[in-house]
Amino acid sequence: MKTECEIARDLMPLVLDEVASVSSKTLVFDHVVGCAECAAYMDKLKADVPAQTEEQKQAEQLAFSDATEKLKKKKRLRVIRNVMLGALAACVLLIAGYIGYWQLAGMKSQIPLDAYDISLAQLKNGTIIVTADYHGSKVPLYTTSSFEVTSVGDQILEYIGMEKYWISHEMDHPMQNGSTLSISADYMEQNTIQEIRQGTPKDYKTIWKKGDAIPAASPEMEEFYFWLDEWDQVYDRLSQTTDEVIRFDSKAEQSRFTLLNQAMDAAQASVPEWQPWVHGDVAPLDDATRQWLLNGGDAQEADEK
Repeated sequence: MKTECEIARDLMPLVLDEVASVSSKTLVFDHVVGCAECAAYMDKLKADVPAQTEEQKQAEQLAFSDATEKLKKKKRLRVIRNVMLGALAACVLLIAGYIGYWQLAGMKSQIPLDAYDISLAQLKNGTIIVTADYHGSKVPLYTTSSFEVTSVGDQILEYIGMEKYWISHEMDHPMQNGSTLSISADYMEQNTIQEIRQGTPKDYKTIWKKGDAIPAASPEMEEFYFWLDEWDQVYDRLSQTTDEVIRFDSKAEQSRFTLLNQAMDAAQASVPEWQPWVHGDVAPLDDATRQWLLNGGDAQEADEK
């Protein structure tokens, strides 16, 4: 038997099973056209193929289709799973970022000593007013107050500092200088305050020592706290309601409250210790209105105002 015949006959089962390559099929078909013996051999192989071969092919095709569908389904599930895992990871990162942002947003740090100044002034009633000069900061600054007890006679060192949030917004206008704390005369008497310091125990400068005189408050500051005290008394009386809503019994009462606000704002804007004033001036009250307020206000006059 020729070598060509052997090769063709070896390939015939593959050709008949439809698994041979195109080149193998071409080789076999070209050969049987010119070789009667191999053609007869191939016909015999075709006759010997069981009838169920076609059914088997169909079964195999169905099995292949089923396997393909299962693979597609697995792939779809894998894609869905990956998408869900990605979405979950994104949500976790978003939540973590949100929590982290607000944790950072809620954290504060002390600012350097040269970024602000603290000064003291004493009212006639003995109250010490702590004034902050914010150096025109457009970032909100917040006052801190702490104390340290020394080892000598339990004397107290008072610290007054400034801090800001790690994540801060910039305001349209610089911070207004003004009172940031008040220390009552009773507090000074009951506590052996040795020093008042600007800053923190790790970084500070002393602004007052026991025995030092504290500058007297300016007349304008005295006036501001006078009107503030008047305003507080009226506000406390008006706010003593079950629902904590301010209600005015008359136009006179409402007018008095409004004018006290104006008097207080006008006095505040003129306090020399709190300059430069950056929030705009408020017109002071005329002498007649000031006297009306000092006399407690008359209902009929207030209704006419």
